[in-house]
Amino acid sequence: MDVAEVVQAERVRSIPDELSSIDRRIDYLKGRKEFLVQMLEDWKDMHPQETIEGKKEDESTSTGPSLRPRKRVKKKKKKKKKQQQQKQKGKLEEQQIEGMLVEQEDPEHTPKLKISGKLLEEEEAPAEISPESTITDASLPPLTPRYPDFPEGSDSEDVQAYVEERDRVDELNAPLDNLPTQSSGHKDPATATAVVAPGDKRMLLRVADAVVNRDPNVYCTGFIISCDEVTKKARILTCDYMVSNEDDTKQKAQVRWAYMEDKVFEAELLFFSKHYMIALLEIPLDVPVEIPPFGSYPNYGHEVFALAMDKEFSLMARRGTIARQQECLDLRHHLLFVDYELPDCGAGGPVIDRNGDVVGMSFDFDEGTSAVLSIATALSCVDMWTNFGRIARPLVGMGLKNVNLLDELSGSGSCDFIVDVVDTDSAAWKLGIRERDVITFDGHCYTPLPKFEDFLLTCGLAHLRGAPAEVDFKIEVHPREHFKRSITLRVPFSDVSRVNVVLQQRGSLAHIDSLAIA
Repeated sequence: MDVAEVVQAERVRSIPDELSSIDRRIDYLKGRKEFLVQMLEDWKDMHPQETIEGKKEDESTSTGPSLRPRKRVKKKKKKKKKQQQQKQKGKLEEQQIEGMLVEQEDPEHTPKLKISGKLLEEEEAPAEISPESTITDASLPPLTPRYPDFPEGSDSEDVQAYVEERDRVDELNAPLDNLPTQSSGHKDPATATAVVAPGDKRMLLRVADAVVNRDPNVYCTGFIISCDEVTKKARILTCDYMVSNEDDTKQKAQVRWAYMEDKVFEAELLFFSKHYMIALLEIPLDVPVEIPPFGSYPNYGHEVFALAMDKEFSLMARRGTIARQQECLDLRHHLLFVDYELPDCGAGGPVIDRNGDVVGMSFDFDEGTSAVLSIATALSCVDMWTNFGRIARPLVGMGLKNVNLLDELSGSGSCDFIVDVVDTDSAAWKLGIRERDVITFDGHCYTPLPKFEDFLLTCGLAHLRGAPAEVDFKIEVHPREHFKRSITLRVPFSDVSRVNVVLQQRGSLAHIDSLAIA
């Protein structure tokens, strides 16, 4: 439902109350008119020789500032003519109320009427409306409810009734500050800027059902990736910020979910990986969860959204584009970078593409920039650990970049890598590979770099399924001396995961001990 439909629904729901208020005001005005007419007639019967002259004054009555100026009572020569005029005046007042016609008390302001969706301005405000010149089809605000007259005498019941009626009128005059169109704005202005289109809002809200908030000591986000209806447990993917040493694995993480605001889940840490900067948690959950759809990985230039949730369960969003930026962080070349800065709680949250698929997980990086881990890489790690208790990855010993993204070497070959850093203890260093060398892996093209990381994890999975303890890569090397050579790079595998020490000690992960990696 868009904003226009919401406003229309709110307006329709208020019509019964408004009609009831109008009926009460009609009854009040009718009674007031009858009272004044009777008072006038009684006075004329008692003083037939006196002439009644109305006073010209702009003062309001003493009952309150909301009262309109009193109508002047003009002298009538004949009783029949007076009654006829009173009847005409009463009919006029009823037509004014039913048509929601509001008289302008300030003569300097020209009245504006909204008729058939258009604003019309009159050249001059009419000083007095005759019964023949009524407007019944104008869409104008209703009359402001008036305060009752203060009762004469000192009867406590009358005074109490007056106070209650005055309070009721005050409530009718109270401003409506809870309508959607009168919102004071989002607590995070960047979210309102990032998500504007209604379609984007609906798309992100579908993913938001699975977003959770981590404990206050580790202020970050996570999201549910699986839920087992048999074991009544759900698994949460998040960042590894909660783990800095082995002692941290003995602690339970606290997780909060927006659909159970009053409950704090005690989460078990199943494993974490410092290389991929991820952690897998497990919580007891006996309610169904809609798991968001997963994609593979975004490419350079694609637009994505990042979701985060703070301690008050406020959903925050960022929107940006995958930058043609490459960074090697301690031999990690599998991260993508996007041109927005995460909120304080944004690390570990999902990254969503234009199709509504989760394509990555967010990390803090630098001012104005954030890092993204491909969801394909993260889920490959989870599946490998679930089935084998290890995350096997070849020890390539190099940090790489795509050549076609570097300005100085643009056009030299989209399937080539340039060596950004080499580990001096690696097999690549011993074979003479150095920084700034251009290499090709088995003649395959891996762009973007997360695609190359998935290739390495595929090699690790084959090893865990029975492949040899080492893997050979056919590499063509183009050193800076501009001659090409072909080499075979043989590297071992490494386990880039760590398990919860407590779970391993009590036998929950005993099957892992038989899966040692050479």
